[in-house]
Amino acid sequence: MSAEKHYAIRTYGVEGGEADFYAGALADGRQALMGQYGPEQLVCVPFDAEGWRQGVLTRAVPVREGQAEPGSAAAWGAQHALAWQAELGWRAGPVRVRRFALPEHCVYIADYPGWGIRLQADPYFYPSEEEREALRQQLALWEQAGKFVFWWGKDYFMSKDGEVLST
Repeated sequence: MSAEKHYAIRTYGVEGGEADFYAGALADGRQALMGQYGPEQLVCVPFDAEGWRQGVLTRAVPVREGQAEPGSAAAWGAQHALAWQAELGWRAGPVRVRRFALPEHCVYIADYPGWGIRLQADPYFYPSEEEREALRQQLALWEQAGKFVFWWGKDYFMSKDGEVLST
C-alpha cells in the first residue's frame, strides 16, 4: 500500500474518559492521537491537515502514592490525559493520518497483521499449499475491507472507518 493512503482512527474507549487512545484535534487545528504509554508517560502525536506526523509530545504522569486499586492506573492516566487535553484545546473526533512509526514508543500503523507480513515475506513459513492459499484469500479479504493495524503498545485491528475491530 502507498504512503499516500490515509488511515482513519477514532478514540477507543470512553470519549472524554478512560480510553486506550484518543483521537482529536488541537487548538491550532492539527489532528492528534494521544494516550498513555506505560504507567508513567502520556504521548501526543500531532499531524498536519494532510495527515503527516508533526513530531511527538510527551508528558510524565506523576507517580501515584500509596497502594493503587486494581484498574485505577488506567483511570489515573486518563485523568492526566484529559487535563493535558484541556491545556491543548483538544476537540475530540476522528483523524485521518498517513502511515507513521514511533519505534521508541511502539506506536505505528501497519497495513497488515503479522501473519500477512510473514506470508508476503516468506510464504513457505506456512508449510502446506492449502494453508498458504487460505491465508492469501484471507489477506485479499483484509485488503478489500480496507483494514489495517494500529499499534499503541499493543495491536488494534482497525476498520477503514477507524473503528477497532479487535485487539
